[in-house]
Amino acid sequence: MKSKLLLLVLSAFIVSCTQKQELTQKEKDQIKSEVKSAVDNILAKFEKLDPSLVSECYWDSQDFIEISVDGSKADFQTSKKGTSDFLSAAASIKLALTQEDYKCLSKDIVVCAWMGKEKITLKTGEAITISPLITTLIFKNIEGRWKAIYLHESGTETILPAGKK
Repeated sequence: MKSKLLLLVLSAFIVSCTQKQELTQKEKDQIKSEVKSAVDNILAKFEKLDPSLVSECYWDSQDFIEISVDGSKADFQTSKKGTSDFLSAAASIKLALTQEDYKCLSKDIVVCAWMGKEKITLKTGEAITISPLITTLIFKNIEGRWKAIYLHESGTETILPAGKK
């Protein structure tokens, strides 16, 4: 009898530990607000040509993945160097988001998708427009901060030589 009771209690404990905890709407709204703040920080750093963008906003791990508009794949270190080189070559960047969507998968994981347009002017005078620009980010709460652990961009890129409008 004791073994059956112990088995029943143990089974109930295992089931309660493995059941997915549903977030309340208030919790989801709070998480979305926090992640939106992290996204706004990424966008602001990008437009300010701030090279600390990657190290402050992305997960410093070999498991970080970035897929760029050109289809290339990068880990954290490659993304950090590529972003720094790109921001050094840019004279200005303007992003215009037309749509944002946030999906809370858990208390610690959020998927963010946005659509918009990006205009880049390089120091050489070349102008790059990406429209539409579709970006998907997966954020994870790491030590109390929302960090992008996955980034995938796609879009249609148009490059105009210097002096052309």
